[in-house]
Amino acid sequence: MSNKNLFILIARARATLAIIMRNAFRLFRLWCTGTTIAIGLAGCDRGDHHADANPSTNRLICNDATFDFGNIRHSFSSPMTHRFVLENNSDQEVRITGIAKSCGCADATISDRTVPPHGKCSVEMSVDYGSRVGAQSVSAIVSTDHPLARQILLQLKSNIQPLATIEPLPLIFDNVAPGEKQSRIVKIKIDDPAERLDVTSIKSPSNNILISKLDQSKNPVSGSEEINFRVTAIGEETKVVQDRTIIFNTSNEMAQELPLRVIVRSKGFIEPSPGAVVLTPTSRSILVRVRYPADRSCPQFRIGSSSEISDFPVIIANVENDKNLSMASVSVIMKGTGPSDVARGDLIIDAPYQQLQVPIVIMPSAGANK
Repeated sequence: MSNKNLFILIARARATLAIIMRNAFRLFRLWCTGTTIAIGLAGCDRGDHHADANPSTNRLICNDATFDFGNIRHSFSSPMTHRFVLENNSDQEVRITGIAKSCGCADATISDRTVPPHGKCSVEMSVDYGSRVGAQSVSAIVSTDHPLARQILLQLKSNIQPLATIEPLPLIFDNVAPGEKQSRIVKIKIDDPAERLDVTSIKSPSNNILISKLDQSKNPVSGSEEINFRVTAIGEETKVVQDRTIIFNTSNEMAQELPLRVIVRSKGFIEPSPGAVVLTPTSRSILVRVRYPADRSCPQFRIGSSSEISDFPVIIANVENDKNLSMASVSVIMKGTGPSDVARGDLIIDAPYQQLQVPIVIMPSAGANK
């Protein structure tokens, strides 16, 4: 056999093998698809058991599976209880195998774990929220041994009103210069005439937030009374915004800690330059002025990093500081050839705990895109 005939046979064998492999792969894909469909249909026939399923498909149902206690006082000390009624709407006996609770604060008792056909049982569910306040929700899942008796989700909801409230909340101070003091009045109120509240201590996270009591005679308070405190904020040198939380500790077990969020926004030192810095082929430099307090040092000027202006020499020159007028001036200059398209960047002005960004726009040279 000549080499030419041998090469032809090898080529035909490779082509035949490729066709066989391709068809085998197609058959394998069809087999996988059929298997997946079969498994999916089997799953649909079987049905997965999920809580809070459609009651029409259940053997055991609860027509009122959610109960809301509404608004309740924080001082309500006894556990709250509600009884849910479960009904077997089938012709077969259903056995309850267990009940799972979402929180350790809840308890659930089943009257009868075996429910006869068209019979009923009850689940008595109680909850003790302790010192929690606000919107609350706890749940219990009832499980059975019947494949069609899906799990039932039972829920208790309530909105617990606090024993004591703080006003205003949060407490906000605006435009506080470093070293400056600003004061606000804070009121702690109690609305339950049966309760008493004694503020035993106050935790302030910062030496720049001071608290003093104004009504010494009203401590402790009871029944629709209030305690007034003066909160004084001192502006800091290093922070634009102070966000702190003060804790008022009390002697009442139902309100042992009362948090007060305090926000202090510092006053700006420098006045921003209006508008943007625009550089053009005919106006290649511009003067930027900023004003700053007389007791402060001159702010620093720099060009911000930007890919659009990094290829063009934009420099800062001739920084002048007039201490008599508390004003600083800087020249922003473009050197060399302008860009072929509009380029943008930032002139950044650094001052104590404050930073300004003044946009820089570099216009293209005339005829650059022609």
